[in-house]
Amino acid sequence: MRLHKVLCVASLALLSACSFMQKKEEPKPLVKMKTELTAEEYAAWMAEYEPKLTQAIAGTPLELTRNARSFMVTLPVDQAFNKDRPKMLMPAMLGPITKVTKLLESDAKTGVIILGHSDISGNTALNAQLSQDRAKAVAAIFNLGGIRHDRLLLLGMGEDKPRAGQATATQRALNRRVELIITPKGTLTNTLAQYRSAPYGVLAANK
Repeated sequence: MRLHKVLCVASLALLSACSFMQKKEEPKPLVKMKTELTAEEYAAWMAEYEPKLTQAIAGTPLELTRNARSFMVTLPVDQAFNKDRPKMLMPAMLGPITKVTKLLESDAKTGVIILGHSDISGNTALNAQLSQDRAKAVAAIFNLGGIRHDRLLLLGMGEDKPRAGQATATQRALNRRVELIITPKGTLTNTLAQYRSAPYGVLAANK
């Protein structure tokens, strides 16, 4: 009789363990993350950000361009970086960049792509590295403001995407720049891919 009770208890324990294991191994349904906004959501997002960005860079050499589904803030290198230490931002740039950072800090749904550009003067490899270093200098301010890597991408473009010709000093100055692409977080990767692959003239046509 005692042996029968022991066997019953053992059987119940085994059944409970099997039931627990089966429940534990049940696959959870996959949740599909939304990345693209609807046309109405894009319109609302851009209507919200345009006046804020305009105010953030007012009275500075920074330029704001409205693209089809993003904003571009352009820092001219000659005004934004130290001529003697070309990787170092000028103190006057800290204010407006910090203001842009604060806009993103309070909105987890928006991210930024930072692109460094050079002209064709000098060594191509050094220009690529310099453009990367300048992008990093700007990205450091966003990092300090709490913008992490899931909302922040950067790339040194070197000489690959000029916005003007290279024949005159004025044209080359236009090509030396750092661009901040402000866009919804879910579109960061696709937006960066477009800027890496498309000729600058194609992108400019969408502005």
